[in-house]
Amino acid sequence: MYAIAILGNFTILFIVKKEPSLHGPLYYFLCTLVVTDLVPSMAGLPKMLSIFWFNSREINFSACLTQMYFILSCSAIESGIFVAMAFDRYVAICDPLRHSTTLANPAVVQNWPGHGGAWRHAHTALSLPGK
Repeated sequence: MYAIAILGNFTILFIVKKEPSLHGPLYYFLCTLVVTDLVPSMAGLPKMLSIFWFNSREINFSACLTQMYFILSCSAIESGIFVAMAFDRYVAICDPLRHSTTLANPAVVQNWPGHGGAWRHAHTALSLPGK
């Protein structure tokens, strides 16, 4: 199951990187989602290998906290990415003429989800006159 998840995620990253028509805001969000999907699965990998190879059934408290940090922070980041993807689709549907300027590639990269700039950009886009 782990190998299938890794293979699928790296396949998505490879296809998006190689295909120039997929270099758009939605696919940048998709790649970020793929990376945040890889991190939690790799966070538990060292302990899982120690269980299988060394029959180590206990986990250190600091190791447990580290795993919890990576898994929970990636869950929070995924939520932010879903909000950014929803905003992208909202602008594409409700205001298609401004979609290419509101969510241009530099704006998406500059205002990456999780930074305060993304919310400023969304507020600016939604408060423009003409609605």
